[in-house]
Amino acid sequence: MQRNFSEEDLFAEVEALGGDGFDGADEDDALLDDIDDFDDDIAQEDAAEEFEQELHRRAAAEKKEKKKRKDELFGPSVDDIFGRGGDDDDAEENSNAEIDAVLDPKSRKKPPKKRRGKKKYKMPPHMAALVGEANMAFANGEDAKALEHLLRVIQECPNAPEPYMTVGLIYEDRKQPDQAVEYLMIAAHLLGRDAPLWKRCANMWRELKDERRALYCYNKAIKFYEPKAGASHDFDSLWQRIQLYKNLGEHKKCADALNALLKLRPNDPDAIKELARVYHMSEQLDKAEQTLKDSFDRMKTAIDAHDPTVVMDLDVINMLAEIQISAHHFDEASNTIHWAQNNFHETPETPFPMDLTVNYGLSQLFLGKRISAQQTFEKLLASDPAEYYDLFWAVAAAYAEMEDHVIALKFYLPLLTFESTNTAPLWALIARSYRASGDTRRAAEFYEKVFESMHDAESCCALTEIYSELEEHQKGIDLVRRFLDWRQQQKTHNAEQEIAQVPLTEEEVRVTARMARFYFQIGQYETFVEIVQPIIIDPDLRFHRRRRRVKTKKPAMEEEDAQPDPDVVIPDAPAAEPTRRSILEIIGVDEYIYLFVATVRSLVWLRRPVEAHQVMKVCFVFVTTEGPDNLIPKETQRRLRYFAGQVALRAGDSARADRHFRDLILKDPFNTSLWNHFFIASQRMGTPLLSSRFAMRVGEKNPDCLPARLMVGHFHHLARSYRVALAEYLPSYIRNPNNPTVTLSIGIAYLNHAMSRTLGDRNYTVMQAFAFIFRYGDLTGWTQEALYNVGRAFHHLDLLPFAINMYERALQASPLREKAPMRQA
Repeated sequence: MQRNFSEEDLFAEVEALGGDGFDGADEDDALLDDIDDFDDDIAQEDAAEEFEQELHRRAAAEKKEKKKRKDELFGPSVDDIFGRGGDDDDAEENSNAEIDAVLDPKSRKKPPKKRRGKKKYKMPPHMAALVGEANMAFANGEDAKALEHLLRVIQECPNAPEPYMTVGLIYEDRKQPDQAVEYLMIAAHLLGRDAPLWKRCANMWRELKDERRALYCYNKAIKFYEPKAGASHDFDSLWQRIQLYKNLGEHKKCADALNALLKLRPNDPDAIKELARVYHMSEQLDKAEQTLKDSFDRMKTAIDAHDPTVVMDLDVINMLAEIQISAHHFDEASNTIHWAQNNFHETPETPFPMDLTVNYGLSQLFLGKRISAQQTFEKLLASDPAEYYDLFWAVAAAYAEMEDHVIALKFYLPLLTFESTNTAPLWALIARSYRASGDTRRAAEFYEKVFESMHDAESCCALTEIYSELEEHQKGIDLVRRFLDWRQQQKTHNAEQEIAQVPLTEEEVRVTARMARFYFQIGQYETFVEIVQPIIIDPDLRFHRRRRRVKTKKPAMEEEDAQPDPDVVIPDAPAAEPTRRSILEIIGVDEYIYLFVATVRSLVWLRRPVEAHQVMKVCFVFVTTEGPDNLIPKETQRRLRYFAGQVALRAGDSARADRHFRDLILKDPFNTSLWNHFFIASQRMGTPLLSSRFAMRVGEKNPDCLPARLMVGHFHHLARSYRVALAEYLPSYIRNPNNPTVTLSIGIAYLNHAMSRTLGDRNYTVMQAFAFIFRYGDLTGWTQEALYNVGRAFHHLDLLPFAINMYERALQASPLREKAPMRQA
């Protein structure tokens, strides 16, 4: 094993051998050679080790130098400067973390270890001198020269913040804020924690209407704010950020920021009211009411305790009362305003606010205390409508909701004297009130003004209904023609301007349906079809909301030998629903069925059966498809299917009619009318064999079903299988001996069977035939139809005298019944 020696050890070895050191020249040369060789070996090992360490040091230094050169070359990225990248998200997360820390101090995370900040960038002396020249040029008004020097500095020293700052000031002095704020943003990123500069950038972005970037800068300003004496937080930036959240529609973040602000300022009335507004905008009325209620309770407690530092905030009381009324908490609203009235020191100079007075009257009105409400509203009627027009409107709407339209008009009509309120919406409300109160003439006058102003479908429909009530149908027809012409002009204009056609709104669909009903009632079927057909077959309106079925598996059981459970269907996982409602939800199922049935009938009356059949197919499939918004009773579906079968027969689609009547027969096999239509459809299809098999299956399942047995017999009769036909007819006769149809069928079958060549005794068969035929006549009372059928039987056997006698008696008989007994003839 090799041993390592130091220099002291070597000298000790030499001295032990009796030498005087290395200075002696007369020592043994062999020993000196050995020492030199050993020293060379040690030097080589040390050199190798030092070389390896040097390589590691150089690699680390090169890596560090590369990173430094990259940072100095590129500086902050564009996304960092303009808040479009990860820093924006980091700022949002930091701001949200600040809010969460204020709302819940326990959730505050431990602060990370402080990292050493960036060293301030030091420009070369010649560049610093150039910046000084630029500043002097800018101070002397030489903007161009200053910009030239500064842009050169930026090119040479991109990480120096001073030139960016000065360029931003130059552009700001030139009234070019869009370019100024970009350079100031770069300077802010380079400086890092300069909160005033971030706030300045935020204000500039807000003036430029770029609220998203302004929000980013405010987050930075709040994050880097350094507390000062008497100002622990930058409340101005906090408020500005809250307003930006509100403007951007981020109500949740806005509410969180306001709650954080209220933790810092628990009794800030502006923050409380703003928080209530945000909750109201986000349709969280319960939270808005609770926020205001808490503030009101604190104020009420302090005022009842005669605290001189607390002043009654009437805005909070009014907002709370309005929300309580909108939430139908009328008792609470009344009590709130009543307390305010009792504790308010009213003087001629400072009367009790009219808003609170009206809200008190509204709460009394909805509580059923009409006399108290009317006494309260007398103060409003005595005031100037121009100053309180919104209160007049609110009271009128409340009375209209209570269906007291006469009093509602007392508050609506004063608003007609002002140009700002004398508009179409007010005319429409007045027209509704007049119509509800029974004054249709005055209602028509205001509806005409609305139609001339807006050309809307609702006023047109209302006017047509009024004209129909007044029996002035021609006025209604002319009005609808004007409306349709105007709509066609709009479509033509949109097509010329290449404007996309906007689908009908729900209100337009409802109004169009009402207008179409008016035309159907007055017998204008062509116009009715033209108006209603587009909406009942519109594919954008014909859909059903469905719930998708998701298959999941139950977790395996704990036992090792347990078998896994089969798939379990979970039906309550909702699928994505369309944002638009279907026509069944808009106008109702009953109204839709009425419209499409009326459309089909109108097309049939207009001798357009094929088109009627197409509409019937589309609408029938839609209304009979199962869906959560389609709850049509089974009886209604059965009637619609019967109607669809009849329309299909008229249009020549016998196959579809056959399917409809088969479905109906399976559910009601004893209905003779269904079997008659089924027989007609099968005859037109030319498939008697298939139809007879269907009738046989129905007869086997229902042995007492007379129509099925007769239908099977008829099909065999047509196939000239008279014996088989009689085998079906005779059991039916035994069960129904007084049925004229059965006896006539048996008689005709015997009569045709008598004409067979293979029959042995024809005379006996003929006698049997006429026995049943005359039995048929007796059962029918020898009506004109019965006389004609008996005459046809005699005519079939060439017994012309008897046939002529029957035909004459049929001509003389009443179409309903012949009173004279036919036996005597």
